[in-house]
Amino acid sequence: QADGPFYAESLRGSSVVLTYTAPDEEIARDVVAFGIDKFAQGFPETGDIEAICGTDESQPSVCYKADRPTEYSLSQAVARLSIQAKSLCTAWLLGSEGHLITNNHCIKNADDAANIQVEFEAECASCSDPDNDVKKGCKGTIVATSSTFIKTNPMLDYTLVKLKVKPGVNLAKYGYLQAREAGPTLDETIWIPQHPKGKPTRMAFLDDGALGTVNSLAFDSACKPNEMGHNLDTDHGASGSPVLSASDMKVVALHNCGGCDDTSGMNGAIPMDKIIAELRAARVLPRNAV
Repeated sequence: QADGPFYAESLRGSSVVLTYTAPDEEIARDVVAFGIDKFAQGFPETGDIEAICGTDESQPSVCYKADRPTEYSLSQAVARLSIQAKSLCTAWLLGSEGHLITNNHCIKNADDAANIQVEFEAECASCSDPDNDVKKGCKGTIVATSSTFIKTNPMLDYTLVKLKVKPGVNLAKYGYLQAREAGPTLDETIWIPQHPKGKPTRMAFLDDGALGTVNSLAFDSACKPNEMGHNLDTDHGASGSPVLSASDMKVVALHNCGGCDDTSGMNGAIPMDKIIAELRAARVLPRNAV
């Protein structure tokens, strides 16, 4: 990044040595080359509106690599997202032009969009790896540390950005997800790839031993009215995860809210047909998004 405030890519370890090498050309003595006015350490916080429904039945995505190859392949388009080095969410590639979508309560504005860290392939090598349960465990590939802000809507709790990918990065290897323009249908089977608590990619298929389904199409969650209700396990940091139909593998909702552990009785997600309609009307719908 040439100028303006920004966070550098995160580094692992207990200390950092910073070295500045001046360019060959002379610079006036009163010109400041750069300044460091703040730094962040430790792990970013995760969101606070997610819920595990009873026993957590989600599993690391690598556990499904052999048994559910289609779902595993689609999960590669899901990213672990860090915002302003302060919070963790989940995001995913919508369409084929490098657009990323997550919740508005994750990326609220252009300043947030300019200071993100987008990490794909954040998964462990095996199902038994203990780092599957570690926040920021099993480091993946950081493809971008900034993005262009495209559109947001707090009531629909979504934000769309266009990634400014690092040199040499080809997003094609991760594929992309498509939304179903018609939205979810009641009782259809669904599943969620996600990064709960900033852990390596996990998938949720089950609700108390049975396949998870759409439980409501007009549910007033703890976050927003008229959401899609479901009881698949999520946790803090899963905000922004795609909810996919098991029949056509299209995204039917954008997960944004817990609630199955309180009086509301269900987790919430924004139906994708509402988001797609707004993006289409604004003429910013990514190519191959539906």
